Amino acid sequence: MNQPQQRTDPFDHSDLGDFMESMVGETKELWAVQKDYYALLASEKAARLSAGLLSSVVLSLAVGSVLIFLSLAAALYIGSVLHNMALGFLIMAGAFLVVGVCFLLIWRGGTRDRIILRLTNTLYNG
Repeated sequence: MNQPQQRTDPFDHSDLGDFMESMVGETKELWAVQKDYYALLASEKAARLSAGLLSSVVLSLAVGSVLIFLSLAAALYIGSVLHNMALGFLIMAGAFLVVGVCFLLIWRGGTRDRIILRLTNTLYNG
């Protein structure tokens, strides 16, 4: 004869001790999976951050090198026009001083906070 098959329900425990043991085991598994998920999420954000940092460093070095060569060329040109190389380099130094002061005034005017807030939001939201 065909006997009805018994279905085993993992939540159908006749004993409270078995139920609690099952609950503790499943809770531990949940915490382990969540820990792995957040570790993966953190490593992904760290990888994105380090890739962005590396590209920023390379770009900064390239732009800095170009700026140095252009400023040297401009100082030499100004010096040759004025027939005094020291004066050409002095004029370029003054130009960099003016640009630096302008940047400092703009930076302290709130631009720094907006940039920090934008970077923080980008890192937090992925």
